[in-house]
Amino acid sequence: MQNDYFANENQIVSTCFFKKGFSVLINRTDSLAQQEEITLSDLTNRKLLIWDSAFISPIIENLKLQLSKIQTPFSIESCADYFQLITQVRVESYTGIIPSIMFDRCNQDLSYVPLVYSQKIEYCANYLQKNCDNDSIQKSLQVIKKAIAITQAKAIAITQAKW
Repeated sequence: MQNDYFANENQIVSTCFFKKGFSVLINRTDSLAQQEEITLSDLTNRKLLIWDSAFISPIIENLKLQLSKIQTPFSIESCADYFQLITQVRVESYTGIIPSIMFDRCNQDLSYVPLVYSQKIEYCANYLQKNCDNDSIQKSLQVIKKAIAITQAKAIAITQAKW
């Protein structure tokens, strides 16, 4: 589980919309691209480039720690820019690791394979407890939930149309 930045803040309420794991970003010609999922041990002896952001850093740091236990010596770098990460995977033969939510279904030359990893990133909205019953907050939460459902439905339709 990722760190909850507001765990000790009893005045803050969190509404979790969904949880997602990680995907491995690789060239379609890579042997791992044919697998349905990739384990941490499958990544041994690869140059890894992990997308990182200050907002989910604890879960990324734990992932790096788990990878370091498997690979010795291992090559792992961080990158906060998604487009730079894609370029590095395409050009320099890196293997990328990204949050699965960043999966680009329209990408023709790279494969996104789910990473087998127990920890998930939680995507939530946080707000003050005193505003829980506020109409604007409740309506905003409903709009976000509806937008997520629409986006997921469109993503499924795009995927099915491509295959």
